[in-house]
Amino acid sequence: MTHWRVLAAVVYDIPAPLSIPISEHLSFSDHQTAYLVSLLYTVYSAPSIVLPFLSGTAVQRFGERRLLLATLSTIAIGQLLFALAVQTKDSGSG
Repeated sequence: MTHWRVLAAVVYDIPAPLSIPISEHLSFSDHQTAYLVSLLYTVYSAPSIVLPFLSGTAVQRFGERRLLLATLSTIAIGQLLFALAVQTKDSGSG
């Protein structure tokens, strides 16, 4: 079972290898792709800076279960929106 946990942790942290197929699918230029991948990493790393300051207080106030469900819901909604945007080839800049 540990293998799958490690694999899930590694797969979660690899948006760069997907940048070439996604940029080809969405017909982005190299400049647009580089900008969007760097933006993706910025958005991806921002919670790592903010959440440690807020998570202790949030767990005490709302409870572990409620906070975990909110986090998982946010992740699922974000993945769904990303998949829908790629499927409809929506670059978000229009």
